[in-house]
Amino acid sequence: MRISSGPCVIVGGGSLDMEWAKKYVEEIPSPMTIACDKGISFFFENNWCPDLFVSDDDSADPEMIDWAERKEQALKHPLPVHKDVTDSEEALQIAIEAGCDPIHLIGMTGGRLDHTIGNIQILRQAADAGVHAYLVDEYSRALMVCTGNKEIVLEREKAYGKYFSLFAIGGQVAGLTIEGAEYPLKDAILFGSDSLGVSNQFEEDEVRISFESGHLLVVESRD
Repeated sequence: MRISSGPCVIVGGGSLDMEWAKKYVEEIPSPMTIACDKGISFFFENNWCPDLFVSDDDSADPEMIDWAERKEQALKHPLPVHKDVTDSEEALQIAIEAGCDPIHLIGMTGGRLDHTIGNIQILRQAADAGVHAYLVDEYSRALMVCTGNKEIVLEREKAYGKYFSLFAIGGQVAGLTIEGAEYPLKDAILFGSDSLGVSNQFEEDEVRISFESGHLLVVESRD
C-alpha cells in the first residue's frame, strides 16, 4: 500500500458542505487522501483523485466508482459488503498503520446517527495508538485522548470555536482537572452517563485539561 506517513484526510459518505470541505482540505499541507465509499463524491465533484479508495461499492455512485478506477494514481482497496468493520474503520486503520499523523476525518457526521456514533467510537483506536485523529465538520472538531498523553492545552486564538465539551468514552474519566475555563474542575470524575462536561468556554487565553485515567473525548464547537 503506497500510503505514506504525514497528514492524512479521510472523507466519508456523511453530510458534507462541499465549499467548507474543499477549503478545509486545502489548508492541510500535502495530505494523503482516502475516500471511503460514498466519500468519493467529494473528490469527483472537485476533480481531485484520492490516493486510496476504500469501498465495498454499496453506496457510492457507479459513475464515480468507474471514474476512480480509471485513475491510475488512485489505489483501490476493495471490501466485501458483509464484514465486521465499516469502511471508515478500515481506512483509519490503514492510515494509522502507515504512520499518518494527524488524521482528519470529514464527511463522518450527519445523516444516519448510527454511522456518526460509530465514527466517534473508532477515534479510540487512534488515541490508543498515540495518533491525533480529528473528526471534523463545519461546526465541530473532536479528538479523543487516552491516559498517558500529555496535558491538553486549548488556545483561544487557535480554537475551532468558543465552546468546548468533554465526554467520558467507554467508562469514567478520573482525576479530571480543567484550568482557565469558565467552569473549572479539580480532580473530578466524569461519567459516561452525565452531561457535566458539556458546553464550557474560555475564561483565559489558554485552557489546560488533564486527567488520570480513562478515554476523554474533547469536542470544540461553534454556532
